[in-house]
Amino acid sequence: MPIMMLVALICFCLFGTCGYLYHPYIAIVWLVLNMLTGLIFFIDKRAAKMHKQQKRRVRERTLLLFSVLACWPAAYWAMQSLRHKTQKRAFLIPFWFLAAFQTLAVLYLLYVYLQAATFAVT
Repeated sequence: MPIMMLVALICFCLFGTCGYLYHPYIAIVWLVLNMLTGLIFFIDKRAAKMHKQQKRRVRERTLLLFSVLACWPAAYWAMQSLRHKTQKRAFLIPFWFLAAFQTLAVLYLLYVYLQAATFAVT
């Protein structure tokens, strides 16, 4: 799914530089959410390794929520780099569904914005 990651990154970069949609705090909030998502995946991976000590795990629902809030590329990167939740289908199916939905929503918003910008110029 690297192509979907590239599309999501390009869409964010375009939205980050588009006229009235741009606000400096959007990039900061997005960056903080991405770092927090990576940290949450790290905490869950660490708890999974220490399962004999009955360490409390992070709910999959929480992992999915942060994957959506922060945009899914950060969660995907955390999953791959930590090798966490990469084999569990019960997590991967909703994750990729939400990633596809989020990417399509961003592409649609970009399309609507570009259409409005085209009509404003003419």
